[in-house]
Amino acid sequence: MRKLDGKIALVTGASKGIGAGVAWSLAKEGAAVAANYASDRADADRVVEKIRAAGGKAIAVQGSVTSSEEIDRFFSETEKQLGNVDVLVNNAGVFAKHERNCRGLPLMIAIIGGEPFLKVVVHQEKIVKLSVDLLHL
Repeated sequence: MRKLDGKIALVTGASKGIGAGVAWSLAKEGAAVAANYASDRADADRVVEKIRAAGGKAIAVQGSVTSSEEIDRFFSETEKQLGNVDVLVNNAGVFAKHERNCRGLPLMIAIIGGEPFLKVVVHQEKIVKLSVDLLHL
């Protein structure tokens, strides 16, 4: 029996990079995985297909972590298709184009410590969190 057999994992920002790797690793340990993506459906589908080809269970769920309504929707879709979420990996990132001024700061705060993630934290009991460093503020 693998460590995560019977568990449901939701990974935000799972269409590529670290998120895709985390989704794959969770699936190898037995978790059914919801691979969240904001806009790149094709890459999210590739992650899902890789997991399924190895005998795992996975779905792609669209939604932006900047929107409370979309967060609620992708959690609801995950729960509808896979069951209650046991593991949440807050991996999604937003890149501000305003590197040397504060115009991008409110959005970054909302993503990292503001209402959308606070809502996710309250919604779930088990959370895995990746650290984030803010540079050039």
